[in-house]
Amino acid sequence: MKESAPSNVGKPFFSPLRRVLIVKLSSMGDLFHALPAVHVLKQCADAKIDWVVQSEYADLVGCFPEVDHVITFPRRRFLRQATVFLRALRREPYDLVVDLQGLLKSALTARLARARARVGPGFCREGAGHFYSVRPSRAIRRQPRRHAVIENLDTVAYLGLQTDEPVFPVQFPRVELAGTGPHIGLVPGTRWPSKNWPAEYFGQLADGFRHAIGGSVHLIGGPADRQRCRTLMQGRSTEGMYDLSGSLDLVRLGGVLQALDIVVTNDTGPMHMAAAAGTPVVALFGPTDPLRTGPWGAGHRVLRARPLPDCAPCFQRRCSRGHGECMSRIPVESVLAAVKEMLEFAS
Repeated sequence: MKESAPSNVGKPFFSPLRRVLIVKLSSMGDLFHALPAVHVLKQCADAKIDWVVQSEYADLVGCFPEVDHVITFPRRRFLRQATVFLRALRREPYDLVVDLQGLLKSALTARLARARARVGPGFCREGAGHFYSVRPSRAIRRQPRRHAVIENLDTVAYLGLQTDEPVFPVQFPRVELAGTGPHIGLVPGTRWPSKNWPAEYFGQLADGFRHAIGGSVHLIGGPADRQRCRTLMQGRSTEGMYDLSGSLDLVRLGGVLQALDIVVTNDTGPMHMAAAAGTPVVALFGPTDPLRTGPWGAGHRVLRARPLPDCAPCFQRRCSRGHGECMSRIPVESVLAAVKEMLEFAS
C-alpha cells in the first residue's frame, strides 16, 4: 500500500522544538500508523521525543529507537494510578504536545501536560478539538479513502516540517525460528469476527504450503486466539507447524514477525507490525478498507473477494447479513498462489 506523503506546507509553526510529547494511546496498528510522523519530528526538529501510551503497549513503544522516554497511561486502573500518571506526565515541560489520537481522553492527556502549545489532528472527534492550541484545517479532515499513515503525517506537515516517504524505525530482538525454511506466519484471528478468514481455510493454506513449498508454518495470535489456532490444527498433520498463540509478548512477537519470510494475515495489529519490520505480507480484507488501513509499503499483497459483496466494506464488527461472504469468498488457491509468487520474487 503506497500513497503520496503530504509535502511541506510552509515555515515551521513552532521553533525551536527541543522536547516534544506524543500522545497516541492505542491500538497496536495505530501506533505503527503514527510512527512515520514521529520520525519526521525526530529528524526535522531534532527534538527529544516522549510518548504517552497505554500500559499494555509500553514495551512495544520501547522498541521505537527514536522515542527517548515512554509514559504509561493506566487505562484499566486509572483512578488508582492517576496521581502517579499525572506526576510522570507533568515532570518535564514540553515545547509541543502532538495528539495523534484525536479522542477526548487523548486530548485531555495533552491538555494536562505542561506545554507551550498543543496540536491535534484534523480528524479529531468527541470534542477533542477544544483542548488544542491549533489543529490542521478542516480541509484535510479524515477522508474515507485515505491511508491512516498519511493522516498522521498531515499533522506534522501542518507544522511546516518536511514529510517525504514514510519511514518506520523499529528495533526488535533477533529471534531464531523453529523448523526449516521458508517460514510462513499465519495470523488467523482478530478482535472483529467479521474480519476473520475461516479457520479451516487457514488450515488448508498450511497444508498447501507444506505440500507445494515445504518449510515451516507458525501460528500467531494472542491468548484469545488459542482456540482458533487449535481448531485450525485439528484433523491434519502438525509436522512443521508451530502454535505460538498466547505465548509471545509484543516485543518477542515483533522479533518473530521480523524473522519470518512471509506473513498471511487478516486486518489486525500484527499485519502492521510485520510490514513495519520489513516482512512481506499477504493481507486478507473484507469489512474494512485496505486503502485506509492496508499494509504500508511496496512488496505486500492485498486480497479481497471477487466479486466483492455490495455490502463491503461495512466497517461492522459482526456481519449484519450473517454470511461473512466478503471473507469466505477469498479462495485458498488465490492466497497460496500469492504466497508462491512472493517467495519466488524474494529468492
